[in-house]
Amino acid sequence: MNRIVSKIAILIIVVCLCLPLAACTDFSDIKGVDGQNGRSAYQIWLDNGFSGTEIDFLNWLSTNEDANSGNDGKSAYQIWLDNGYTGTESDFLNWLKGANGQNVQIDIYQIYNAYLTTYPNASFEEFLEKFMLTGYNGTEYAIAKGIQSVVSIYSTFTRNTNRPGQSSEFSAGGAGIIYKIQGGYAYIITNYHMVYDRSSNAVNGIAKKIEVYTYGHESTTNTITAEFVGGSITQDIAVIKVALSEFSDNIQAVQVADSNQLSLGELVVAIGNAAARGISATSGIISVDSEEIQMEALDSATKSILLRVIRTDAPINQGNSGGGLFNAHGELIGIVNAKTIQSGVENIGYAIPINVAAGIADCVIENDSKKCLLGIEISAASTSMQYNTAQGRIEITEAIYVDNVTSNSLATGKLQKGDKLISAKLNNGDSIMITRLFHLSDFLYKARPNDMLKLEIERNGALITVEIVLTSSGFNQV
Repeated sequence: MNRIVSKIAILIIVVCLCLPLAACTDFSDIKGVDGQNGRSAYQIWLDNGFSGTEIDFLNWLSTNEDANSGNDGKSAYQIWLDNGYTGTESDFLNWLKGANGQNVQIDIYQIYNAYLTTYPNASFEEFLEKFMLTGYNGTEYAIAKGIQSVVSIYSTFTRNTNRPGQSSEFSAGGAGIIYKIQGGYAYIITNYHMVYDRSSNAVNGIAKKIEVYTYGHESTTNTITAEFVGGSITQDIAVIKVALSEFSDNIQAVQVADSNQLSLGELVVAIGNAAARGISATSGIISVDSEEIQMEALDSATKSILLRVIRTDAPINQGNSGGGLFNAHGELIGIVNAKTIQSGVENIGYAIPINVAAGIADCVIENDSKKCLLGIEISAASTSMQYNTAQGRIEITEAIYVDNVTSNSLATGKLQKGDKLISAKLNNGDSIMITRLFHLSDFLYKARPNDMLKLEIERNGALITVEIVLTSSGFNQV
């Protein structure tokens, strides 16, 4: 890259949906429909000694956990071909649905509808990609898909020296993720510490020059200049933008997953600008789906900050700051921001959940960098762990209660100490069940001034709905 980077951005901040994709274990157990009276693959699966719901059947189709299967992560469609069948993916779907669609007990669309009960926003195409046709999953696919939206970033700062009237330049190298393309610009999420330094002589501490490179162009002179848009110094998220006309390639915005739906142990890949030597990737798993860490603040005005993060054992290096943590489908689940550096500790890296990072980015882009605050303090009164049989994952459920309501806040006169929070819904249709301590706070990134928030709560044993108009007085800087 023929650059001298005098300072690699150190990951100073120390301290969730994808089901595993793969293939069915053996298509000899799912007979074709000829001679089967038009029965579906699901019904034949039951006839062959298996038991479970349509979702169980779907998970069986998409798992490769059987060590004796020898399928090497192939999709159901690929194994169908391996077992002597011929045809397109559409033929495969018709085969699953039954002979000529007659007398079908359950077809692919019924399975899709069952899938929607858990993931209501999934399109049919996303459903097919994840469970039936492509079989694309794992490290190689995740990297190939995710890397298309990753850029390396180099920020240049100026600071005063001990000599009067003289200054010096220094640089930081990291990464960013192309989050949105709109209005002739590509909006890129990165870490705030990638574009800010407290020692900079700029009034706001922001780099005087921010340059980005797409993958494959880092050794060229094709420098792309970016502009700082805004961000949250307390959450270590910043947004920069680049005019689309600056890119020589057809770039694409990243596909974003729901970081509330992460599974402990699921495959992840970290893509960033390790050691400021160009975009590269590492892989690992999710070690902890959500935890909080206290860190030294970026600016001198604040002593420390509290961040909610995802923990991963994927190797995180200096220069990974602002890069992406992706799931097996190549969907973004977090913005890498830190690692633990301590004797005897290895592979403890962190990423800010994408629901937080994207929420902040949307507030910056759409709402003058402001987020809604209700003015309440909440806590988890109890916590339970369940194994979700249908999805094959561990789930944590917390009972969330109001501990305090701040005077003259949006929640004054609406919520009371001891209220149990059940769900939240905005008038734009966005909604969430509140089963984790962070759910409501993350959800409120979606709120805009004058929205109506409906909270379903339990008070004195009765379920009631509380409506709160989110006036502009309740919005503060992210």
